[in-house]
Amino acid sequence: MKARIVFIMLTWWMVIGCASNHKLAQVPVMQTITYEPQLIPIHAPADSALLRMLVECDSAGNVVLKELEELKGKGVATRLSVEGGMIAYKANFKGKDSTAIVNHITVSKEVPVEVPVPYEVNVLTWYQRLLMALGVLLLIVILVKIIINALRNI
Repeated sequence: MKARIVFIMLTWWMVIGCASNHKLAQVPVMQTITYEPQLIPIHAPADSALLRMLVECDSAGNVVLKELEELKGKGVATRLSVEGGMIAYKANFKGKDSTAIVNHITVSKEVPVEVPVPYEVNVLTWYQRLLMALGVLLLIVILVKIIINALRNI
């Protein structure tokens, strides 16, 4: 019975004596948001123009311009000219490009990572050294008792 208790205590001391005091540190979570203004071009669609003319012939055989109607948008510059019986119509379409200021948002997150804390390897604490010494002492006592019992039985 005593041998069982001694064996259990010896095993218990050996298991507790090997405990580690290794701890992990955590990096705190941090989030940063940055706003960067950017200029983005906005392209407007082209405009259009329409020219309608009403032309008649008089009794002498000449061409007479009775009516002229021109429809155009704000972004169109036109020019109409009549030279030597020839009509020239020129239209310049000005696409109105503009820019808008838009904030470009960048979100940066730091993710927590477990970082091992530096520690010394194979350094025993005072408690581990005490348990080790008690275990060695107990082992010596057990061996001495076994040898004494073996010599008595001979």
